[in-house]
Amino acid sequence: MRFNIPLRMRLKINGDKLKRAIGASVAAATRRRLTQGQDGDGRPLPAPESGTPPLQRTGVMIKSIKYWARMGIVAPSTTARPDVSARARSNFGLMSIHISGIYSKDGDAVDRPALVDPMGQNSPETFKAIEKSGTKELARQLKKNEAGLLLELQRGGR
Repeated sequence: MRFNIPLRMRLKINGDKLKRAIGASVAAATRRRLTQGQDGDGRPLPAPESGTPPLQRTGVMIKSIKYWARMGIVAPSTTARPDVSARARSNFGLMSIHISGIYSKDGDAVDRPALVDPMGQNSPETFKAIEKSGTKELARQLKKNEAGLLLELQRGGR
């Protein structure tokens, strides 16, 4: 006698740990790139009029870049800073101004020749970091028996 048992197979993982590992890796890579004065694609960031290295007047903004699990993004801190313009208000605001490609000094907007992507949102390097850290965390979960294949009976014999 032969039985046909409808099974569904899926991979069970700890998605929160996976997202945190990927986010932390991308945040570290972003901080490293920005400290070197490079945008998401490794091109030099436009130098500010002050002559200081890009985005490094105090270093506070770059240090505040981390993975924010609540929002599921890698971004600078949103905590208000008294030492930046009222327009920016926070590290997140400063980064938003840089990403928009418009810099302002004393209220005068200056258009940059190209869109600046300091966070590397569309960079192949960011996608590589996501893939590498995701693979590493998944392998870690499998090795520690925190993840594995799950077999489930399907309803109705589908």
